[in-house]
Amino acid sequence: MDEPEPGFVGLRVWDRSVLVLMDWLLTTDESTLPYTHPAQKQALRDLLTAIEWSRGLGYTDAELAVAQEQVSSNMSDEDREI
Repeated sequence: MDEPEPGFVGLRVWDRSVLVLMDWLLTTDESTLPYTHPAQKQALRDLLTAIEWSRGLGYTDAELAVAQEQVSSNMSDEDREI
């Protein structure tokens, strides 16, 4: 039996969260992440590419700072500790 063709998924994500995630993906050293399968690394790369296509590449430090503040304001106090 043939496997079905891969499809695409549409997600509704807050634009500020997308910016924070995009910055994290661009600035994190992939070799430090705890992958258990090579497909996980590729899936993160695919996610970054999809974000870049939908949002574009440019953002300022000020935009990122605002996005980080707004996204973290929805967290509990214990989750803010890194």
